[in-house]
Amino acid sequence: MRALGFRVRSGFAISVVIEGSAQSWRVQECRKVMLWPEEGQFARFPFHPLVELKGQKAVTTSREAVAAVRSVARRELAALLAAILPIDAAGIVGGSLIDPTLISNLHIRAHASEGRLFSDVIASGL
Repeated sequence: MRALGFRVRSGFAISVVIEGSAQSWRVQECRKVMLWPEEGQFARFPFHPLVELKGQKAVTTSREAVAAVRSVARRELAALLAAILPIDAAGIVGGSLIDPTLISNLHIRAHASEGRLFSDVIASGL
């Protein structure tokens, strides 16, 4: 059996390919998968414009940054999967499952939203 695992971080994930059985797993490969465009003030933290900017500029900047994350993640995950297939299973280790809209502190809500975004783009890519 071959399995792929991800540890999600802000803007990237660490992927690990393991092979074997429950009695004996071997790590075949470990790599960093970028999930954000490395240029742009808010590229790695795409929900921060909602905290740091005002009005429509905040909303527009955040939407553009989120779209950039989705685009980069789709491309990078497709390349990873093409390089390692076939796999039998995949898993994601990520942060909290709390709904970010329930968090009253705007800055913490932005981080929670980013955590959810980066996990979601991996799940969508799989």
